[in-house]
Parts: sequence; structure tokens; C-alpha cells
Amino acid sequence: DVIGVADFWLERIRQLIALVVLGGDQVHIGTRQHGINAQTGTAYTLAATDGGAEVTMSNAAANTLTIPANATVALPVGFICSVTMLGAGVTTVDGATGVTVNGVSGGGAAISAQYRSVTLKKIATDTWVMQGAHGAVA
Repeated sequence: DVIGVADFWLERIRQLIALVVLGGDQVHIGTRQHGINAQTGTAYTLAATDGGAEVTMSNAAANTLTIPANATVALPVGFICSVTMLGAGVTTVDGATGVTVNGVSGGGAAISAQYRSVTLKKIATDTWVMQGAHGAVA
């Protein structure tokens, strides 16, 4: 419905303003329109349904969230989602082969601590920006 679509875009505008004003720190304003995708395994690859959502990674062992190459999963440019490390196991966000993360081809980084988050933004075909609580991208 029209009101639902308007609410969706209003939330995106609020998030963008918060990211610009606060220098890119992870910010949540209001509620997410697409909910939470709770992952409990040790490996997960982003899907189109994660757009605008929060992906939680909850495992006691080390786990990895993979950003897929566009040829594998054609997520649209402008795709944004958040990833939160809920479990004690370190969550690493890795770009698949051919995916550039923060200027590093095939790059990735670990989320800095339990209950911390990063935001992933697709800015070109296989180019992503990761902002928030993470270590150096390598």
C-alpha cells in the first residue's frame, strides 16, 4: 500500500541522514521494515531478502557472512543491510572472489565484539562499503 511504501522510504532517508550526520556510525532509528534474519550456523551468504534487514549471527564458533559476487546473486546497487554478532564466536564478513570491500578485492574483516554491528552497502556491481564496528579490511 502507499502508506507502507512511504514509511519504507522515510526510514531509509532517516538512516541516510543519521549516517551522514554521525560520520557513518551504525545507527538505528525507529524499526526495521524487513525484520531480522536470525542465523545460527557457521556460514551464511547474503540474499536479496536481506535488503533493509538486520542479519544476526549467533554461534559459539567462528562464523562467516559472505557477500556474494554479482554474477552469483545479483543484489541491486544501493542494497543495504546490517550484520550483528550476537554469539560468542567471531563473525567475519568476507567478500567472495571478485567482490571489493572497502577497496580490497576479496576483502573482509571481523566484527569487533559480541553485540556489535556493521552496515553493508553495495555501491557498484561488485563493490561494497562496510561501516561500523570492524577491524581492518584485508
